Amino acid sequence: MAMASLSMGVITLLTSFVPFLNFLSLVMGPFGIVLGFLAIRRIKQSKKPLKGSGVALTGLLLSVAGTALALLILLLLWAAAGQ
Repeated sequence: MAMASLSMGVITLLTSFVPFLNFLSLVMGPFGIVLGFLAIRRIKQSKKPLKGSGVALTGLLLSVAGTALALLILLLLWAAAGQ
């Protein structure tokens, strides 16, 4: 789950810069955020020591940053189109 969160976070961040792929970021970003939270919770609740909390946290942060950036870019494009 941590690797899935990381890959979604990277894809979300990369596609947030492309105007027509912003919507893909807005779909994949929340999935990456949820997967990151679930992976971190699973790692903390595990009875055996598991690795990957850094990967999960990185995926979570990249997903949040990509989603926020995509929203910001979409709002700026929407405001510029209205003028």
